[in-house]
Amino acid sequence: MLAVILGWVWSTAAEPPGSVSAYNVVWDTPSENDSGSMPLGNGEVGLNAWVEANGDLCLYLSRTDSWGDNGRLLKIGKVRFQLDPAPKLPMRPFSQTLSLADGTVVVRFGEGDEATVLRLWVDAHHPAVRLEVHTVREAAVVASIELWRNKPEVLPVIEISDVQFDLAIPGSQTAPTIVEPDHVLEGLTGRIGWYHHNAKSVGPAITARIQGVADFERPDPLLGRTFGALITAEGAERESDLRLRSPTGTRHLFQIHVTAQHPSTPDQWLGDVEERAVALDQTPFTEARKAHEDWWREFWGRSWIDVTSAGTARDTGASDVSRAYALQRFINACGGRGRYPIKFNGAIFTVSNPGSPGNADYRRWGPGYWWQNTRLPYFSMSASGDFDLMQPLFNLYGRELMPLFRHRTRKHVGHEGVYIPETIYFWGDLFSVSYGWTPYEQRADKLQDGPWHKWEWVSGPELVLLMLEYYEHTLDEPFLNETLLPTAREILVFFDQQYGLDDQGKLLMHPAQALETWWDCTNPMPELSGLHALTERLLALPESLTPADQRAFWISLRAKLPGLPTRVVYGKRMLAPARSYANKQNAENPELYAVFPFRLIGVGRPDLDLGLEALNHRLDVGNYGWRQDDIFMAYLGLANPARDYLVERARTKHVNSRFPAFWGPNFDWVPDQTHGGVLLKTLQSMLLQTDGRKILLLPAWPADWNASFKLHAPFRTVLKGVIRDGKLTELEVTPPERRRDVIVQGQGLPDRLGLGAVSTNVLAGSTVSVPLTLRAPLGLTELTFRVVPESDRLVNPRFRAVGKPGTDSSVTQLDSGAYQVHVSSLQGTWPSGTSSLGALEFDSLPGARSEASHWSLSDLSGIAAGTAVAAELTPQRYSLVVVGRNPLLLPDPGITGIVVFGQPNQTYFLDQRPMLGVEHPWTEALSIEFGGDSFRRIEGLLRRDPSGFYRVRSPQ
Repeated sequence: MLAVILGWVWSTAAEPPGSVSAYNVVWDTPSENDSGSMPLGNGEVGLNAWVEANGDLCLYLSRTDSWGDNGRLLKIGKVRFQLDPAPKLPMRPFSQTLSLADGTVVVRFGEGDEATVLRLWVDAHHPAVRLEVHTVREAAVVASIELWRNKPEVLPVIEISDVQFDLAIPGSQTAPTIVEPDHVLEGLTGRIGWYHHNAKSVGPAITARIQGVADFERPDPLLGRTFGALITAEGAERESDLRLRSPTGTRHLFQIHVTAQHPSTPDQWLGDVEERAVALDQTPFTEARKAHEDWWREFWGRSWIDVTSAGTARDTGASDVSRAYALQRFINACGGRGRYPIKFNGAIFTVSNPGSPGNADYRRWGPGYWWQNTRLPYFSMSASGDFDLMQPLFNLYGRELMPLFRHRTRKHVGHEGVYIPETIYFWGDLFSVSYGWTPYEQRADKLQDGPWHKWEWVSGPELVLLMLEYYEHTLDEPFLNETLLPTAREILVFFDQQYGLDDQGKLLMHPAQALETWWDCTNPMPELSGLHALTERLLALPESLTPADQRAFWISLRAKLPGLPTRVVYGKRMLAPARSYANKQNAENPELYAVFPFRLIGVGRPDLDLGLEALNHRLDVGNYGWRQDDIFMAYLGLANPARDYLVERARTKHVNSRFPAFWGPNFDWVPDQTHGGVLLKTLQSMLLQTDGRKILLLPAWPADWNASFKLHAPFRTVLKGVIRDGKLTELEVTPPERRRDVIVQGQGLPDRLGLGAVSTNVLAGSTVSVPLTLRAPLGLTELTFRVVPESDRLVNPRFRAVGKPGTDSSVTQLDSGAYQVHVSSLQGTWPSGTSSLGALEFDSLPGARSEASHWSLSDLSGIAAGTAVAAELTPQRYSLVVVGRNPLLLPDPGITGIVVFGQPNQTYFLDQRPMLGVEHPWTEALSIEFGGDSFRRIEGLLRRDPSGFYRVRSPQ
């Protein structure tokens, strides 16, 4: 009956492309409290919605610009909707559905005459929340305002980025932080509402004076800021200033107009919100609903990645990853189109936290922006085609605050350019705790006191990198000229003028630090790799679009950049956090910033082994919060480790939150946007990576995942495809001419051969044989590559084919010390999967030494477009090393995993840290030959258990 009555109201809009409705969140019981809420939003206005056991619908309302007079991002408030008469309890059947396709929450409960349906949405084009209520029997609906900011409240504790925070004093507060009350609108007709007005401003004047930028003219960002909501309904009557009744009937339509103004008076704010309400009432409801649905259809049609398991009975986690990807992207859209960037610590979807002050206003770490946290949701947006969601970040950091950044740089360091601090308030000043409370004029060193970020300046290069990615994808020339190029100039000029040169004429970056982790550095990897990446990509821009003087400056700066820092561990060379580094304080891996975000090392790039070894030897391991191991693995072509990390990330939600994509708190708060940001970027990078005009598909894609996808690439390119059993079976590229730039990788392996030697400290006169196991595409008949061995004590190169009669080959030594290998007449059609190609062989001279990580290969040719070749080395011999009382088995062929073993019939372990980051040839099956009377042969399977360790059990 209800379906017939309500049929005219529900949209019949077509499902957007992809299968987003498969990820709808559906609950079959009401929620106990706000921890059981669902998020909704239009990018600027957000809400948390939950239905309680008595049938009441509760909403927290929020905005991205509702900054209180202490600089804290406040909720707008709470509204409750009640049926009168109340529904018959218990409400059965019950369902609450988040419909992703149209950004709507639909609640259904009761049957027969008790049947009720609620439809809730935040208008995609207006700052308004819409609620439709439909019942079979007649009922009234009452909206009630429930405020918790009813009187001035002194916060007993504050967070580290709050303005009055000072670690050096008892209680950590230089003065009380007082939260002022909201104001209820009185005596309105047919509507109710409330507002919060900043009659004072606590923060901007204090930070400007202490930090020496009071002479920079700007309006106070807090004073006069007014925000609130006005509730209206068709034919409604005001029962009191806090209650609005929609008259008895079977259909009810409420609108909550949620607006903010700065600067404004309460009267000005009320006049504006009432004008908006009248204008929206004049828009036909069906027209507004269609426009809302059209926006969401366009959003979901921009891109998608739908992952499923590839015909296997085991749980691969594909469905969990797919749902997490869609839900996190939905959260970005709900809170990412406002005036300010997404707050990493909860976005606009925080709820109350028992024991913490401020009700739903509370968020751990407070109101400030940490760049390293803020940036993470944005690195996935170009590939998603969500270019509109990137604008708040560019507007704040690249446009609004750039004049202040420029002014502060001149005052703090005395030269041109711009440094962007890691920690800032939304008005641009540093956190009070970061800069310190000693006034600027009393300091010899004008920079901040706080050591966590004193010399950390990677924010600027990363901002320019995000701008470059946006431009490369959109080819937006006004953005290039008005935002990207001016920002790039300021950032690069700062580094050019901040540091001197060493004896070789190279930039000597000291004092410096590597993120929050290493506090005493020279030539830190994050900033240095950023300068390498930016100058490379800026110079790749068309000369016709870039000023000649700027290009000359980029070339000059690039010539002064020292090489990326490396280190050697147990004979293995790898990326290093800095040229020199000391005083470790945090748990980041700055050496891997050359892999991500700056992508100088990775699939299809030289020196891949430097990144692999750095990952293998990283000091800090994890796949939650802002840890980026998952992304590093994807960019290094490690399909299975990236998959495993990503699955765990997708399954790690906040234990007390009902919504499956409310991550956290991790290092930050709930919902944790750094956790979700890494998730999005990892899945994209497993499927698609780009390098200039080159498009790499499946660079780290596991064989046990299928997928349907649509993603964006540079030069306004869109790719749609289907993956089956780890292979690309369908591909559509727009525009078609970009198809020639697509390289389809195989099984997540790089487009290069990974070579290794089978022995160490080779005996003079022996043969060094490097077997190659080829994962080849169909129809491969010819292959040419170059190989560079570490040692010059290897002579008489030759190639020995295995299992392919008639194969021709030649090996030629080049002037560079490399060898060019040409293999042709590969007979027959190579099967999909792993096949033996043959072996490179050399004779060894006295003193020869060969290790797998010091072989490299490049210049693949003779391969059909869109295919890839990779090879693996199967370990054959091992060296026994005794360390203390624990015997260790070290596999020679470039494998840094450590097997720790004890007596027979015990469990054997692979050390956790080095193994988690590398996909070894023997992670599926293991056969180890032990030497001596105390050891024996072990055969078994490697499997990762819940503790995070790989365990090898003997056959017994």
